Amino acid sequence: MASYNPLLFYLSSKDVGARLIQARKSRGQATATDTQIAFEVERKSRQTQILELLPIKAHIFDISSSREKAKDEMLESSRLRPLN
Repeated sequence: MASYNPLLFYLSSKDVGARLIQARKSRGQATATDTQIAFEVERKSRQTQILELLPIKAHIFDISSSREKAKDEMLESSRLRPLN
């Protein structure tokens, strides 16, 4: 897979619970329960472990404060990538 020089972007949030509450509120959905928040925290933990095992580098972008900033960073990092 590495020979294809793929880019792997992972969007992350420092406070998964706060991000989930904010996202559900902006979508007009019911407030996240403690169980839902615990699930998302565990999911992030497992995904982070998996990213470390992959044979390619994952580029992790924090969306805690701004998804637009993360998008700009992703676009910039893909422009800087060397082509094979």
